[in-house]
Amino acid sequence: MRFYPFLLLLAVSCATVQVQKPVPVSEIHEISTMSEIEKWIIPDTLLLFDLDNTIFESTDIISHANWYNDMSKKYPNKITEILKRNWAATQKSDVKLIEKSTPELIKKLQDQGVRIMAFTSRNMVLLDATLRQIKSVGIDFSRTSPYEDSIHFHDGILFADNGYPKGEALRAYLKDIDFNPKRIILVDDLKKNLESVCKATRAIGLYYPLVDKKRPQEWDEKEAERRWLSE
Repeated sequence: MRFYPFLLLLAVSCATVQVQKPVPVSEIHEISTMSEIEKWIIPDTLLLFDLDNTIFESTDIISHANWYNDMSKKYPNKITEILKRNWAATQKSDVKLIEKSTPELIKKLQDQGVRIMAFTSRNMVLLDATLRQIKSVGIDFSRTSPYEDSIHFHDGILFADNGYPKGEALRAYLKDIDFNPKRIILVDDLKKNLESVCKATRAIGLYYPLVDKKRPQEWDEKEAERRWLSE
């Protein structure tokens, strides 16, 4: 009989360990090329792509995401003016693909029935410019997107809007359309966006820092600031 308390204590201890064992709610992995996305796709996946510095980047300094990010950090008291100038430039600017093979990859996955949409922090003020730029690089996000157009969703593009956490925006959107895919994947160049979405939806985040890594070779910070100060 003297062994029973020990056995009971051991059983309780083991049960406690099992209950307290942490369960991962999200994953973030770095990728170096869009082709790596395919290995994460399973049946019933919702695949989301950020736009700026992920699908494409602006060919104009003032409308480039780097310009907005840099100037916002250097002149935090001028955010409204910085936004207005960035938006005005975006209305007219063209974009270039980060990887030329991205449109072909997206079409291939769409042909396989994968639910795909764009997910951007751009303001709705830039709706027309965004549709124009996406069309210019040969991508149609509306082909397999999971919902029809609404206030913040147009042609397969969900707008989180400036300053609103992407995670909360996506969770609200999925709840609104009553859509619960088996797996959610977000491809984004900003870790804060991936962390926000992963926390809110238990998504898999694919960190895609190609623009940031090539920045020292291609981004002229002095010229970017000169443009800000001279206009």
